[in-house]
Parts: sequence; structure tokens; C-alpha cells
Amino acid sequence: MGIVFKQSFNNTLILFLGFAIGGINVLFLYTHFLEAEYFGLITFLLSSANMIMPLLVFGMQHTIIKFFSAYQHKEEQDGFLLTAVLLPMLIIIPLSIVGVLFYHQIAEYLARENIIIEKYTYTIFFTSIFMGYFEIFYAWSRVQMRSVLVISSRRSLREYAFHFYYWRFFLIGSMENNLYMPWLSCISFE
Repeated sequence: MGIVFKQSFNNTLILFLGFAIGGINVLFLYTHFLEAEYFGLITFLLSSANMIMPLLVFGMQHTIIKFFSAYQHKEEQDGFLLTAVLLPMLIIIPLSIVGVLFYHQIAEYLARENIIIEKYTYTIFFTSIFMGYFEIFYAWSRVQMRSVLVISSRRSLREYAFHFYYWRFFLIGSMENNLYMPWLSCISFE
């Protein structure tokens, strides 16, 4: 069994196990132990945290995966990872100050349709922080285990331009005249 196949197989098994645990939680445990209003509360809190999480970590998990291999020495890699962990704090700390100052207004706004949300509004921010740092550390573990497909940066701009130019003609040429994509046709190649 090759390394890529083995890593892909292991990652797929872990992913399916996570989906199975999540499915058991949502379909059986939540519905059995929680009342309908608390099931809705949990769904709302998790959905809200999922919407805020990208704003808090602003893509550091993707940055780790993309740029980790550019650093060759251990000190450079450690510095990059430290930056990736500390940089979201530049967003989290000011937003937490705003959240503390305007907590009651935010809680009242969110609780206009369902009053039960008002007591649990603070958990949205904490959950989004934990979810964001989970994504950052998950990306860190993926690069440490070398279980990611590293995108080769050796392709030249000419190769990308050729592929883009080819798809430009494929997309516009194969469509009828009723759909026009001006953003695809504004690039000229010499």
C-alpha cells in the first residue's frame, strides 16, 4: 500500500468516524435527552459560531497548510506556527472587548424571536474561538503528519495562463449567446 493511499484511507476513516459520531449525537442523543427548544438552541448556537469562526481566525488554517512547506528550518517553522496561533488574537481580543461592552444589546437583538437564546449568547463567541483554534491545530497536525497534498508552486504563470485561456474559450464557446461572462474575456495574452 502506497503512502498516499494509506494516508488517504486513514483520513477517510477518521472523517467517516467523525460523521458517524456527529450523526449519532444529532439523530439519537440530542433528540432523546433534549427538549425541542434546547435542540433548536444548540443548533442556533453552533450555526452562529460557525459563521463567526472564519472572521476570528481569518484563514490561518489554510495559510498553515499552504505555506508551511516554504519554511525549511525548524526555527522558521516554529516561528510561522507561533505567528499562526497568535495572529487571530488581533481580531479576538478587540471583538471580545466589543462583545463585553455591548453584550446586552447583542443578546436582546438575538433573542427577539426566541427568548431562550438570551442567556446563552456568550457561548457563541467562545464556541467560535474554540472551533477556530481547533481548525488551526488540525491544520498544524496535518502538516506535521505530512498528510496533505502540497500544491506545487513550480508551475509558471504561463501554464496557469494557458489553462485559464483554454477554459475561457471552453466556457464561452460552448455556451449559447444568452450568457456572457465579461470577466473571462477581459484578459489578453501575448
